[in-house]
Amino acid sequence: MESLLNADLAVFNFINSLELGFLERVLIIFRNKIAWIPLYMALAGYMVWYWRKRFWLPLVFTLLTVACADFLSSEVIKKSVQRPRPCQALEHMEARVTCGTGYSFTSSHATSHMALAVFWVQLFTVWGRHRYWFVLWAILVGFAQIYVGVHYPGDVLAGFLLGALVGYLVYTLYEVARQKMYPRLKV
Repeated sequence: MESLLNADLAVFNFINSLELGFLERVLIIFRNKIAWIPLYMALAGYMVWYWRKRFWLPLVFTLLTVACADFLSSEVIKKSVQRPRPCQALEHMEARVTCGTGYSFTSSHATSHMALAVFWVQLFTVWGRHRYWFVLWAILVGFAQIYVGVHYPGDVLAGFLLGALVGYLVYTLYEVARQKMYPRLKV
């Protein structure tokens, strides 16, 4: 266990100490939830356009994905584990954003973004391989969380795994609901 924590700290120190110049500002913006509102609005608009009167079903399950991921990460796991954030626990690190007051494990950003990515990859099959950009998006958000100093790599990795599971399970529930309510609805 101690060797895992040491590896986690070593990877954190490496990522957090990177000098990325202009990319630093991009990553700080990238991890901000508000920066993604245009994407969320565009996807909601796409759902309305593509599924027309039945858009509410994928939209409701998208919201359910976020709610489940955030609840499990923030309310269940973080409050049980109570791991301090690196920006709270380490003196030698570069804090690039204001340190949050909550706990670190698991990263709720990583959990929620990966849950959405996995859900949307399964939902938007009509987009072909282009839908896998959602996974890259989630990975970059997780990397940004480490880089700015608010999460350890283990927090992000665990968030990715939890998020992937939540996204997969919520999509499974979506498919059950879709087949019962709209058996001919295109996915």
